[in-house]
Amino acid sequence: ITQGSAYQVGKYLLIHDGTTVTVVEESAIATGDMLGSISGAISGSNVEIKVTMNSSSSATVTTIVDKITV
Repeated sequence: ITQGSAYQVGKYLLIHDGTTVTVVEESAIATGDMLGSISGAISGSNVEIKVTMNSSSSATVTTIVDKITV
């Protein structure tokens, strides 16, 4: 997440069984306070990654997804 000159970078593990989503923060760092929090949800047959920002200021959120199917 970048917001002006502030940033937040993290690695998050999202696990789901098609009904329940669990997000575990493996590591995260930010300039000053964290800019947002990461959560997940099931919507129909899709899993969604959600970012709840701490501020309403404009921001850029970038995700890189590594998928593992078990």
